[in-house]
Amino acid sequence: MPYNLGAMRSHFRFLIRDPNGDALTNNEVRDNYLLPAHQEYWRRFVRFPFLTLFTQAVALGDELVVFPVALFNTEIEYCLRDIGGGNFAGLQRDEFNRIRYLQETEGATGAPSIYAPMRSSSAGAATTTVAIYPIADAAYSLDLYVEPVAAPATLPFDSSVLTADPVSARYVTRLAAYRAAVDLRLAPHIVRATVESLPRWLKTAFNIQHGFDDKPVPKEASVGYVEQPDRV
Repeated sequence: MPYNLGAMRSHFRFLIRDPNGDALTNNEVRDNYLLPAHQEYWRRFVRFPFLTLFTQAVALGDELVVFPVALFNTEIEYCLRDIGGGNFAGLQRDEFNRIRYLQETEGATGAPSIYAPMRSSSAGAATTTVAIYPIADAAYSLDLYVEPVAAPATLPFDSSVLTADPVSARYVTRLAAYRAAVDLRLAPHIVRATVESLPRWLKTAFNIQHGFDDKPVPKEASVGYVEQPDRV
């Protein structure tokens, strides 16, 4: 049997002890957990040559940058270049909500070093709006790079399969189940079971810090940041 959406959802429900869908609907399983976990896995571990598309200006004081082209269904990377001196500094991906939180609390200014695209409500797709931090202290430019490969599948049908090998697809399901177990505040032994078989490098990459001593860990400690509402 192929490891398609239907199989992933069944595996997911088995891991979180929700076989009948009492805790999460099918769409919630797919849109809130499986697809975001897949997209993050893709961004972290699937790499292809990039093609430069264009440069977008960043003005003094900018917190948000709006690109004139839609970034939906596209995996994206950015780099930062000083327009005046041509100095290059690579931007690191982060979480949109965390960056907005830093902008509103610390409010540091300087050459942006982290960025995150704002996500739409449709399977977490990237939008044209990108948050940057620190807040720009001068004029900069963002060089937009687009991967010349197909975007991760959106899984519209039970027969749909991920853009990933079968082993990675099972990793994605366990990562998604782990996050759901934390959100649902399930018993520590259930949370632990969702990720026990994952390799150490994957747990490290996804900042899985759930303790194995039967002590619950707050969600913030598990996902690595404090969630704040999207504010544009």
